[in-house]
Amino acid sequence: MSDGNPGRSARGTLRENKRGNERRGPNKTNRKNLKYFVAKERGLVIPGDLLAVGYSPGPGTFSDRGSVYSSVVGLAKREGEFARVVALEG
Repeated sequence: MSDGNPGRSARGTLRENKRGNERRGPNKTNRKNLKYFVAKERGLVIPGDLLAVGYSPGPGTFSDRGSVYSSVVGLAKREGEFARVVALEG
């Protein structure tokens, strides 16, 4: 799946590693736009658990370097652009 440019692929640019071999990988623009939800939907999380990358922090979470982490014990939930934690009370 090439876009017609030699040396490029649909996944990113060709780059040389330390040994001089070409390798494929996402370019910097693609890495900034990566979004994925790490935690299992409605899964139990504790403070410090990684929930998502590239999402905005919602209630019960905090963000550090583009990653969203749980700040409370609760159930992980994804709502549109937000990762949140529904706190368990007891």
